[in-house]
Amino acid sequence: MSLDRVADEFAQLERLVPRLDKLAARQRQLRRVIQAVMGDGEIGTIGEVPVVSWRKTLRVGVSQKLLKEKYPDIVPEVLDITEVRRFLVLGR
Repeated sequence: MSLDRVADEFAQLERLVPRLDKLAARQRQLRRVIQAVMGDGEIGTIGEVPVVSWRKTLRVGVSQKLLKEKYPDIVPEVLDITEVRRFLVLGR
C-alpha cells in the first residue's frame, strides 16, 4: 500500500516519536518522585487542594499457565481469541 500521498504526515510522525518517548520517560520519572513522597498516602494535595490520587486496587485474572496445567481439556472451550493490528514505524 503506497503511502506517498501521506508522506508529509508520516514525516511528522517520525519526528514526533522520539519527542513522545522523551516526554513519556520524563512523565514516568516525575510520577516516581511524587509517588515516593506520597508513600502509602492515597490523595496528594498542593495548598490543601487534592491534585493526585494514587489508590491501591485489586486486579483479578486467570493464570493461563495454571489453567492449562490443571484443566487442559477445557482450555479450548474458554479461549477468547481476538484479532488485533499493530502499527509499527519501521526503521529506514
